[in-house]
Amino acid sequence: MLTGLLFVLAAYEFGLSLALVSALVLICALVALAGTDLEHRLLPNRIVAPAAVIGFVLSVAGAPGSWWIYLVSALGVAGGLFALALAYPGGMGMGDVKMGGMLGAFLGPYAALAVFFGALVGALAGGVLMALGKMQRGSALPFGVFLSLGGAVTLFVGQDIWNFYLRMVGGV
Repeated sequence: MLTGLLFVLAAYEFGLSLALVSALVLICALVALAGTDLEHRLLPNRIVAPAAVIGFVLSVAGAPGSWWIYLVSALGVAGGLFALALAYPGGMGMGDVKMGGMLGAFLGPYAALAVFFGALVGALAGGVLMALGKMQRGSALPFGVFLSLGGAVTLFVGQDIWNFYLRMVGGV
């Protein structure tokens, strides 16, 4: 049901376009990854890798002159998450790192916003669960669920959020 609702929202937002195809592929990947991570605590390569390749190809097809932005975004987000995984072993898995790269392939530089939003919501959820006694400090949360949420929000309103932020700090 969630996938269908997101498909309808994407069709409304992007109309019949290449951006809609990209959004539908990303939505499928995000929903599948969130469900798998929630249930099994895994982000399977057989979902992440093909989605990343398809996302990059669709992004480049939509903006051929900007191919390097999507490549740098995928490598940059994955690299940042990899650094966190090395700094805090056991806190984040390599699936999260690869998923960050996938988000970069689809969302370009807005993927960093998706990771930020996912981390913020994940931290808030963890805090609420700890306050309710449902989770202990140091317990693992399935970060892929929050990355998926951040990716979906960024897909639909990432550019608007970024532009709002720039206006707030006087950049635009």
